[in-house]
Amino acid sequence: MGARRWGRLWLPRCRGSDRLSLQSCYKAYEYLGFIMEKEQSYKDAAANYELAWKYSHYANPAVGFKLAFNYLKGKKFVEAIEVCHNVLEKYPNYPKIREEILVKAQGSLRA
Repeated sequence: MGARRWGRLWLPRCRGSDRLSLQSCYKAYEYLGFIMEKEQSYKDAAANYELAWKYSHYANPAVGFKLAFNYLKGKKFVEAIEVCHNVLEKYPNYPKIREEILVKAQGSLRA
């Protein structure tokens, strides 16, 4: 079974509001984001990571990092900066997000 199909099979299970279904939901969207990122479809990856970020209650810094990275690759610099600030607000020492994404996004805005 293809990776995209696997991810799409999990999405209907996201309808419930209990903790387990929300965790499954964010993992499914994160996986779809990963697939899109590997295909260098950064806009689609960002859309899936946005949903993973939402369903993780904006609390998973790794998902925030991936979302900001794909915004950066998709030239959505303001959105990348906002996500970086959200991650750094909760996790001030989160590795590499400041140097690898925030500084680059800010520099791209100035250019």
